[in-house]
Amino acid sequence: MQTKKLELGQKIKRFRLINDIRQEDMAEKMGVSRATLINYEKGHTSINVEILNKIRKNYPDFDIDSFSPQKPKILVDNTINFKVLFSVLIDKNLFITFTTLFFIVFGVGSSFLFKKYYEAEISLYPAKSDMNQGFGQFQSLAANLGVNSFESDQNFNIPDVVKSRLIANKVIQKSW
Repeated sequence: MQTKKLELGQKIKRFRLINDIRQEDMAEKMGVSRATLINYEKGHTSINVEILNKIRKNYPDFDIDSFSPQKPKILVDNTINFKVLFSVLIDKNLFITFTTLFFIVFGVGSSFLFKKYYEAEISLYPAKSDMNQGFGQFQSLAANLGVNSFESDQNFNIPDVVKSRLIANKVIQKSW
């Protein structure tokens, strides 16, 4: 709300200076003191509707909207201004792009600072089958705490066996 007061006061001052009107003369026509006019111009005092009507009556050239900068509108007379539309989209897309890139670089950079809490391994043959499938979560919790689980016989995962070059070479070299 304060910005509206300042803008209107600045418009009154600008109009007064452009038209070479003294503060005393304008204050007298408005029916206020010179100090009150100064407070209006500086935005210290809010301007009521009665004072605005007196300004319009005494100074018909004064227009509140004439001094405000006009923003370009996307819709003008029910037609779309594509130049304004694309400029808005490009500005917003640049912000989103730079923000995303910042977080990607920050995430990747900070990932090198943390200790790795995972272990990945590629297994060619063994595919351990859980004998107690209901205790799978308890066994993983116990393994995380350092308690070793019992070892079972190794079973073989068929896709790993099929992909194995060693086994494939032995099967091909054997005469059947």
